[in-house]
Amino acid sequence: MARGIGSTLAEAVGRLGYDDSSGLLGDFTTTRSVVPLTGLAVVIGVLSAFVALVLLRLIGLFTNLFFYQRIGEARICWAAHGLLH
Repeated sequence: MARGIGSTLAEAVGRLGYDDSSGLLGDFTTTRSVVPLTGLAVVIGVLSAFVALVLLRLIGLFTNLFFYQRIGEARICWAAHGLLH
């Protein structure tokens, strides 16, 4: 019988941390503080992706402004430009 994702996730979170009663220490022992850190890492990654998109648009804007003397952020094919031939 298939278990739902929620029950599987709850079991995985329940197994986080070091069990003091067993006396065994694993190679990659973690605590529950890893869960918020993981969420923070995801948020930082998403924000970084949006910053990268903004930087790409700024590169396109300044390339068009200073190289082609026009305002816009559209990317131009370098091979079709007359100065390169």
